Amino acid sequence: MPGPIRLGEPHALAILDAALDAVITIDHLGRVLEFNLAAEWTFGYHREEVLERELAELVIPPDHRDAHRHALTRWTEAGPGPGAGTLLGRRIEVQAMRSDGSLFPAELAISRVDLPGPPLFTACIRDVSDRRDAEDRLRSAEFRYRTLVEQLPLITYVDSSADPFSKAHYVSPQIESVLGYTVEEWLRTPSVFSSSIHEDDRERVLAEREAVYARGGTLRCEYRIRSKSGAVVWLEDQSVVVDPPDGGPAFRQGFAIDVTERKRAEEALRRAENRYRTLVEQLPLSVYVDRVDVESSNIYTSPQIESMLGYPADE
Repeated sequence: MPGPIRLGEPHALAILDAALDAVITIDHLGRVLEFNLAAEWTFGYHREEVLERELAELVIPPDHRDAHRHALTRWTEAGPGPGAGTLLGRRIEVQAMRSDGSLFPAELAISRVDLPGPPLFTACIRDVSDRRDAEDRLRSAEFRYRTLVEQLPLITYVDSSADPFSKAHYVSPQIESVLGYTVEEWLRTPSVFSSSIHEDDRERVLAEREAVYARGGTLRCEYRIRSKSGAVVWLEDQSVVVDPPDGGPAFRQGFAIDVTERKRAEEALRRAENRYRTLVEQLPLSVYVDRVDVESSNIYTSPQIESMLGYPADE
């Protein structure tokens, strides 16, 4: 049976050049011994011009060269000295330098080459500029969105799309100005939402939420809720299910507006109308209101019309 295939130097170099990451091998003095094709693309040097040169002068920014050289002084031809090898076998993010002096963020992993003789090290370096740019754009977008959301005159929140009784995943800081709870209190206190709903509205609201969540529909409801101080606040609550485009789990996004003043105004209007109606319907005459149109169509006629003409008001 044939023994294992042993790869010679040409095969090893071909494998290195097929790697997508930059691979650089140095000795314990920091001199470059190997520089693969991806390293040429990444740093802008040709292999022949970097061999036997000090790595620090080629790819390490000036501000970090002394630290690199100091770390190498812990290694001798005989092997590691005190404090050597603290970076081996780890992935870290560093600033690297191209041949034109431009800097870029890189992911670095260093390992010791297991060969007899003086210590050798191989560094695998990946340019993460695109990833960093994407992360920066994401952070910027999140900041703009969060700033917008947290300046709106309403409470915004993110819930589970399936469980109407679960704790919110997110609630905006306006929760404190409307209901008196800090964001941390609202998110961490068990059943704070359901227990805060006004006792006269609780059964209706929870049943409505359960039904809407079950069918994945749009929630629209108004209800009273007690603030942390016990004051009654009217909320208009709306939410919809959002399916993330990346295929992640769906969630429910919504907002709640304090409509207490509107409710007070509506109640005051109803009371005023009742007082007016009571007064009008006690007068010894019939009062009517007609539209200003061709037919003078009637809007309201007081009930005294029946005693006067025999027609009930609705006729």
